[in-house]
Amino acid sequence: LMPASLEGTSWSVESVNGRPVPGGERYFVRFEGGQLRARFGCNAMSTPVQQVESRLITGALVSTRMACPDMRDETEAAAVLRLPADLAWGAGERLTISNSGGMIVLRRSY
Repeated sequence: LMPASLEGTSWSVESVNGRPVPGGERYFVRFEGGQLRARFGCNAMSTPVQQVESRLITGALVSTRMACPDMRDETEAAAVLRLPADLAWGAGERLTISNSGGMIVLRRSY
């Protein structure tokens, strides 16, 4: 069931641009205090966020600056989060965030 608002929800990352990610505590998205806070394997990132029906409007994306051996998931996810995106709800409490930058698939975590 689609939450009325993403505020206060937590998600684990399933895939970035169709490619499954390793998962675990380094792959998450949380919506809290009007911010999207996320990690895609390496750096922590955040952006002010607004949900307008099935659209996600983000602001400036801020990230820590660690260098990691494989930053592909993070680089590709950041390309999505920098632009307004469409939200789609799927079976198994999944949320897809997509736009011209790519696609992130999340699964609700509690």
